Amino acid sequence: MPKSWRRWIAVFALAAGIGPPLPVASAQQTGWSTSYDPRKRVFLSFRAEKDGPRALLLACLRDVDLFTVASEDVADAASVGKTLTLTLTNGGARYAIMGEVAHDPIAGTPTFSVDIDLDAPEVTKLKSELLPVLEGSGPVRLALDGKERELPAAGLPAALDRFKSVCFGQR
Repeated sequence: MPKSWRRWIAVFALAAGIGPPLPVASAQQTGWSTSYDPRKRVFLSFRAEKDGPRALLLACLRDVDLFTVASEDVADAASVGKTLTLTLTNGGARYAIMGEVAHDPIAGTPTFSVDIDLDAPEVTKLKSELLPVLEGSGPVRLALDGKERELPAAGLPAALDRFKSVCFGQR
């Protein structure tokens, strides 16, 4: 199945309210948050300001074995249509992934996104590369196309526990 088709299914599902069943205020809170639904889907995101774009969204859709990494409003309009590498670091831990930048009709901003089949080797890679970045003691640094953002560590451990329990079956 083409990756772009799966991405739009996820986007339309979230837009239609099929995604995480959370109160509106909670879904738009600042800082780190986790939402999930009974289909074994969990979403970890960081939003710097209320009602602002999500600087980072990690979506683990265990019911369809898909993992999505997205970042709204970090890339600029000139990056639309390009394949870029998003890098997350924390201390010595580093996770990098290539994805596409497209204009997101829901967020209204250029958005980096990539969908990954969540097979056994990919789960192992996420556990060994992504989790150390998220479990580090300092802030998470996000870099994309020469732009860098610092995502504070405050609130991440609690949100990450919920994310790991659904996505990886661990705490």
